[in-house]
Amino acid sequence: MEDRCHLAEVTGYKTFLQLQGVEIDENTHIPNEHEENFMNFCQFYDSIILSNLLRIMKSQLGNIGMEYRIDSDLVEKSDGYDKYYHWPLCHPWVSQKYVYYHPNIFGYSETNLTAEQSRDRLRWVLHTVAPRLNVGERPLVLDQFNFIDNTEIGWAVTGNEQLDEFMRLAAQESHDRNVEVALWTTIDWPRDVLFNGTFKLGMEGWTLNGDPRIDPSDRKGVILDAGSSMSQRPQLSFPLDHGYHVYVELECRQGDAVVSVRTSNDHFDEVTLSAGPQTIDLTLSAYGGFLSLGCLSGSVVIRRVRLYDRYYSQGGRQPNGEEGSTYGYFKKHFLENRA
Repeated sequence: MEDRCHLAEVTGYKTFLQLQGVEIDENTHIPNEHEENFMNFCQFYDSIILSNLLRIMKSQLGNIGMEYRIDSDLVEKSDGYDKYYHWPLCHPWVSQKYVYYHPNIFGYSETNLTAEQSRDRLRWVLHTVAPRLNVGERPLVLDQFNFIDNTEIGWAVTGNEQLDEFMRLAAQESHDRNVEVALWTTIDWPRDVLFNGTFKLGMEGWTLNGDPRIDPSDRKGVILDAGSSMSQRPQLSFPLDHGYHVYVELECRQGDAVVSVRTSNDHFDEVTLSAGPQTIDLTLSAYGGFLSLGCLSGSVVIRRVRLYDRYYSQGGRQPNGEEGSTYGYFKKHFLENRA
């Protein structure tokens, strides 16, 4: 709290509040999210801090670009209403505007959108931002075209059978509005909540029992002999609506081995493994906030450990050939049909 009070003084935040007619005292501080005066801090950041940063960057670098936040942020929640901060979509020092699109751009919804509904949401993004171009500014760039986005379970999505038609409509919309589009995607990645799951930081983050030790041959794994174990309580969390997964890459050092996987006080798995490189891939439903791996017999080298809820895709999906893949849609409608 002392640091936040100091920052409120030296950054000019307290002066900003005074000019807004807000009463201040020695306890006035930079607020946390959803705390009182967080709306005022968003305004302070946007109009004072960000504007000055952009001004300095432009003076040093020349033309600069900025990706604008289309989604609003919740700043106050009460029994009667929710208050959101809508970030401005124009700054005087920016010479190139970038925006992003995802099907849930209007807010939380479990709707499976039609091609036309998704097109309307894209049109709203382009119509809202594109007119706010400065004199001499380059056309708008859609730099994150997340037409497939499953990062949140409750988000609206464009139905798979609607994607081909939506991409045709999106290509036409971007062409009509002179918008440049960049293909950007992260495909099928697990949101792993474990810290140091590949042991590049040694045993940091893990609680040890017995004699776990870094493999001296290549320092790329942890040796567990019979009776030893390692555990971790992740600081990160994930939704448990659809279960979660434990994935382990390991190697039996001498003959067979038995490895235990524990994820709660009531859940325990034993896996028998033969000699050589092996993987453990378990889909589980009981999670008590920790993961424990132990060697019951034999000796193993743990190479990688993951604990995640599911695979995510943003801006694309795992392609099965070109047709129906991220690039396949893009090539068909944005490249070939436009030529």
